[in-house]
Amino acid sequence: MWTDFVWRFVNTTPGQKNNIFWDFLLPDGTRSTDKQNKVLLESFREVCWGMLQDGGWYGRTFSVGSAVRMNVGVKELFCWMNYNGLTDLGELTREHWKQYLADLPTLIMDRERFYEDAQSLSDSCENIESVEEADEYDDTQDEDDEEARDFDQVLKGQKVEDDELALDDDDEITYGRVNNRVQTAYLIYAQRARVHARGFPCCDLLPFSGRKLADVTGEIARYVIKRIPPLPDEISHPLLEAALAWVDLYSTDILALQTSYLDARTDALARGVSRAQATKLGREAIADFSFTARGPDGAPWREKLESFNVLIQDGHDTTYRRVETLRYFCNRVSSAATTVLQYMVGLRGNEICGLEAGWDEQEGLPSCVVRKYSSSGLLEMFFVRGLVSKGRPSPQNDDWLLGCRPAGATYLPPPVRALCVLEKLFAPWRKLGERTELIVSFSASRGVAWLPSSIGRFTVGALRRGFKNFVLSELDVSRLPLESKRGEDLTAYIQTKGRNILPSQGRKTFAAYILDARSSLLPAVRQHFKHYSEATTESAYYPTEARLRNEIEAVVSSETINFFVSVIQGKKLEGRMGDIIAKYFNEEQFTSASTFAELVDRVADVVTTHDLRIYFSEYGNCFIRANPLESRCRAASETIGWGATTPDFNIRNPGMCAGCGCFAIDSSHRIFWVKRYEHYSSMFKRALGAGHEHEFAVHKARADQAKKVLILLKHVNAD
Repeated sequence: MWTDFVWRFVNTTPGQKNNIFWDFLLPDGTRSTDKQNKVLLESFREVCWGMLQDGGWYGRTFSVGSAVRMNVGVKELFCWMNYNGLTDLGELTREHWKQYLADLPTLIMDRERFYEDAQSLSDSCENIESVEEADEYDDTQDEDDEEARDFDQVLKGQKVEDDELALDDDDEITYGRVNNRVQTAYLIYAQRARVHARGFPCCDLLPFSGRKLADVTGEIARYVIKRIPPLPDEISHPLLEAALAWVDLYSTDILALQTSYLDARTDALARGVSRAQATKLGREAIADFSFTARGPDGAPWREKLESFNVLIQDGHDTTYRRVETLRYFCNRVSSAATTVLQYMVGLRGNEICGLEAGWDEQEGLPSCVVRKYSSSGLLEMFFVRGLVSKGRPSPQNDDWLLGCRPAGATYLPPPVRALCVLEKLFAPWRKLGERTELIVSFSASRGVAWLPSSIGRFTVGALRRGFKNFVLSELDVSRLPLESKRGEDLTAYIQTKGRNILPSQGRKTFAAYILDARSSLLPAVRQHFKHYSEATTESAYYPTEARLRNEIEAVVSSETINFFVSVIQGKKLEGRMGDIIAKYFNEEQFTSASTFAELVDRVADVVTTHDLRIYFSEYGNCFIRANPLESRCRAASETIGWGATTPDFNIRNPGMCAGCGCFAIDSSHRIFWVKRYEHYSSMFKRALGAGHEHEFAVHKARADQAKKVLILLKHVNAD
């Protein structure tokens, strides 16, 4: 029997935590080390110690560097078992494991809500912070660490390739959080003999019916990722205000401070003085620098830098010397700029890391920024040119819309200003390191770089860590209400002090901002996203925006569900698909729903199971996925078939769609058909008066068709 509450291991890998904490609060108000929890505590200790001694069935013995990863998984399962009244590992059944997987998304996304009846656990920052810190550890794992995959070799007899586990870089931390918790089941099975040898009961079931850990983790992780919400306004607004303050206001001083330091250092070295003397002169230049940017009160935003400066790092006061403070400020400006790009453009982390440096003197903009005029010539549109890899076999060049301004104006959209700051901020360090990326990083643990080898590649992991530090330093969530104005629960943000805010939430927040007015703006959102590649705005399929496809599809799915629910509630449909849809959704499985929430769940189940999607447009809705062989546009392009489940946007038009077997309309489309009827009928009447009616036969046919549609919608009489 072990008596220590903490296992501390000697770990020679820099930056890795190596402790396992065994004393923590449980949902029933007891602690894991209390007498009544002895059997479960000792069983989990045997599992962890066994994995460090002999991995057995698992296929690999863990190093001490995996201690924290085991710790978070054990703690999660320990609390869950306590909450469900399970006192030893032998009580775990297939149904329990199934329920554990079902509960994991809520445990990860909203742990406090899951344990809301266990008030002592919900109010304990001890449990929340320790779990969150352990999860962060997975972000720093060595790239060649194979421990999380060894069970696959045991079950399948072959090595698991990386692409089986491939997720977007922004989602790696979520995958790691799920993996830490699911993995525990496999560790218990691997060490079952050791637990039995201690005289404790243990589950002898092969985890999850023999499914691979990668498959189980991937399934849960993708569900968790989809549930990651956009930031509430109460958080996103101050976050972006802080980011823009650093980009537009404080960066001016930081760039000047950096120039003063580098000029002093360079001049000293040019005179042949020693590096130590040059360092001293650089520090003096920093000490002499006066900050001129004005804060909200009209005074300079900070005083001159002292020999030691207390700044907030990772949510805590930290003391920095002058040169370290310069590096701190450079990182803060960089994080502010990348926050603007993620939350105001929707760029992914790897797309930011892939941006190339350079300055276009003629345009007065970074080389990665492309300026174009709209078709009307009234707007100047700014695009950033980079590499997109999501959904592609290899990275490809692509453009993303940054913002617009009236033609001839001098104003630059915030994302463009952020890119300008990044170009200037890292220019001297890129030159030193002979690198071409827009953003680079300092490889040394302290201070700034002197040698080319001290300038390294900027990674998604570095972006995440910088973002977390920015949030903890710039965002005060302690004064937030428990609930937002829209009814969103803000408790988790308050209790974690903002640690649960992710940079990858930026693109969801960006999309939510546009859709905030009403969900019927979905076509406008799709059009906005398609401007990135200058493709047709009518298309509902986004090949060049694969980085945003999951978010778009989630919104389309939501709109599809809302549409079918409205049909069940009595919304009248016309068109060849109208009666079919109305008849199907009039069945008892939908009409018997006792509550609105139950009705939505039933419809959502059908939409998800059959992967139904509606292609919305201003003149009607296309249900090609439900009836692809009746598609007129696919027949016209000779591409009709069961696999052709998206409209052919290059061919389809209102006249073609109106008689299509995949088409349906409702009252929301009336405005389009009224305008169409008035336009073509007036043109034909003028032609008729001038004796040119034969030349305008097409116009008459379109007017007649529009009138028939309006008759169906009961907007005009048949006569």
